[in-house]
Amino acid sequence: MRLRLLEPVAGRIAQHIATISRKLRLDVLATRLPVKPKTLIILGDGAPDDYVMALVAWACDGEKIAFITRPSETGLTSTVRLLKSVYLPMSPGIRYVVLVIDRDRRDLPGITGEAERALEQHGFTISERRELVGGWPRSSRACGGPGPG
Repeated sequence: MRLRLLEPVAGRIAQHIATISRKLRLDVLATRLPVKPKTLIILGDGAPDDYVMALVAWACDGEKIAFITRPSETGLTSTVRLLKSVYLPMSPGIRYVVLVIDRDRRDLPGITGEAERALEQHGFTISERRELVGGWPRSSRACGGPGPG
């Protein structure tokens, strides 16, 4: 996966991703958009999340492109508000949104509940819920490839 910045971006994500990409020869920053990305990655706090996403993008090969951004406001509710009012109108082709946040001391069901409430509060409909195993979402796919069920 390659990453393309979606404005407005707060902080120095471009600089951080470019630095780690150059130092480790990852080549994860997309400068051109041959196709419109369907995925948007929203970083909650910035560094080290931006470094981690550069590594995740590299591990997911370089075929697909995802937008990446970090809003100046933090918190699930303000992020969802920005998603609806800023990011989705700018990129109507977005079909998948990944929100990278620090768990801190909160439990995952609490974070999931807060996210669902914020989405519903801003007019989104939850069309699918993933099964949680030990508080973690159970998924059979990672980075577009098959994984353990």
